[in-house]
Amino acid sequence: MNKEKITNTHSLLSLQVFIILFITFLMTSPAHSGKPSFNCSKATTEVERTICSNKRTLSNKDYEMAALYNMLYKELDEKNKTALKLEQKEWLKNRDQCINQPNIRLCLAKKYGLRNKELIEKIKNLSHTGNPDIINKRGIYILIKKDYIVRVTKSKLGEEMEKNLNSFGNEPPMVCGCKINTNFSDLSLPDWKPVDIKNYINIIETQYKIRVKGYARLHKTTVDNLWKKYKSDLLERIASNQANAQEAYFDIDNSGDVEHVIRVLLYKCKFGKQSNYITGSHPYLLVIDDEYNSLDVDFKLIFDDNYDAFFYKGETYFTAWDIGWKDYTNDIFYIEKPHNALNTPSAGSIYCIYRYIKFN
Repeated sequence: MNKEKITNTHSLLSLQVFIILFITFLMTSPAHSGKPSFNCSKATTEVERTICSNKRTLSNKDYEMAALYNMLYKELDEKNKTALKLEQKEWLKNRDQCINQPNIRLCLAKKYGLRNKELIEKIKNLSHTGNPDIINKRGIYILIKKDYIVRVTKSKLGEEMEKNLNSFGNEPPMVCGCKINTNFSDLSLPDWKPVDIKNYINIIETQYKIRVKGYARLHKTTVDNLWKKYKSDLLERIASNQANAQEAYFDIDNSGDVEHVIRVLLYKCKFGKQSNYITGSHPYLLVIDDEYNSLDVDFKLIFDDNYDAFFYKGETYFTAWDIGWKDYTNDIFYIEKPHNALNTPSAGSIYCIYRYIKFN
């Protein structure tokens, strides 16, 4: 990370937002509930048992490899499907040779890392195959992780959202908020209505100061000065129609109560070869206490991160985008169960993780 002193307010906020996203992803990612692509109760070899015992790394890598392989296989013609099958069989034989290595886990981790990179490159090059279903698409989303709760309840949320995301494959990656194709009746969006963002400057100020002070551990005077500069920049963006807000009334944390929610988008969505500058383009959600016309700080865990909201079978879920920095290949789109005011154990669970792969 660049160690030069950051004096630009916008750069400071963008860095803080990235740190928040990155730390949140690491701390809340359900790596502890990793499950490989095969049934561990039927594992017969030492390699398979090693994969099953290492849920944090190897099980996740195996699951991701299977997801990448299946997505690639589905898009190939019969000739290339046969070739891919043979290639995968050879790779599995080579993987199993890790049993002869002193550190089996390290050997397997390297093998899976290289294989997943190979499959990603093959998927990126699908646009050159002439397949009309692929050639006009910018990229593809692949479901690489499902939380334990999703698997146990046999929820189709992960698969439905994967289909929904890929129905927008000819559009830029969904970093600036969630979109829902009306063909998927179990998925929907809040009834967002445009509002004048200037009416909520005091709400944004409260959110900004809590977020910056909490994560950057800055003195109150420093935070106040940062806000003055940031407010000036924000008002300029509002005047040039770069920043906007919407409102909707819905049960944001599935508690049974309806909340007044403001959806804030501070920058117009822009895309390029690199995605590290678009963090601020992802919306964030603020819950309003209408009685006092103030930010409802009971929902701090929601406005501490950049989320968008959607409904699946009537329940609220969040989406977020975790940036890959170099290009969109390493970017992650994920679905999270909302935090609520009581922060119950299921709150904040990441339910599904999708890797976005940009075609060459």
